[in-house]
Amino acid sequence: MAVSFSNAFFAVCRAANVDPKSVDFIGSHGQTVAHVPPGPDRRSPIAGTLQIGPPGMIAALSGVTTVGDFRSADIALGGQGAPLVPFADFLLRRSKTENRVVLNIGGIANVTYLPRNCGLCEVIAFDTGPGT
Repeated sequence: MAVSFSNAFFAVCRAANVDPKSVDFIGSHGQTVAHVPPGPDRRSPIAGTLQIGPPGMIAALSGVTTVGDFRSADIALGGQGAPLVPFADFLLRRSKTENRVVLNIGGIANVTYLPRNCGLCEVIAFDTGPGT
């Protein structure tokens, strides 16, 4: 899987006419193959996630610093394992005057609630179940 990810990196660089050596870092979410987020009480005895496409291997194959394991880190901090979409929703969709709810239908669907005029700590996000 890491070979596929690094090959995709080089293909995107070619298509965009970007020198791979000019890229500062790769952020790779990986491909989720198993995902059990913590329950609503955050004290579920079984919670975890497994992604394939390890960042260390992608870095070795591409020659570019690679960061990843976002889901595992989010679960360790009490989240649902989807920290990137709620942050992007906060940056792109928050409103000073309206409450907003954003539905992301990916492999695992999730909802982000953005109260009007919210700060980042007020964002609520959680998984809703299978998506695509």
